[in-house]
Amino acid sequence: MNLNEFNGNKLKRIFGADKAFFSYHNKHKRGSGNFGIILLFRHEGSIDVGCGMISDNRSLFDITGEYDVNKNIYDLHVGTLYQVGSNNISDMSFDEFVKYVKTYIEPILQKHKIRKHL
Repeated sequence: MNLNEFNGNKLKRIFGADKAFFSYHNKHKRGSGNFGIILLFRHEGSIDVGCGMISDNRSLFDITGEYDVNKNIYDLHVGTLYQVGSNNISDMSFDEFVKYVKTYIEPILQKHKIRKHL
């Protein structure tokens, strides 16, 4: 995979996210670098998190990676924000990566929907 395939609007459309954006992108002097992308999915309503605090009802996923001077990604992970992510999945094609991420996030989104209706 190449970094040029990772575009916020493209990822937003592919995964049906409400937002998809680079949370960071560090470019090294030699041309290599690392990045983080957030996928945000909003759900209806808000959650009372206690003590009178209300939080947005949303799911956040993080895609992180490192790339070489040719922008080829050699280290890539996906997970829920601030949690341990997947093993390195950089050896996949972009289409395989999309399928993998969809199978990763779908159960989490479905679980959230079930809780919402209880």
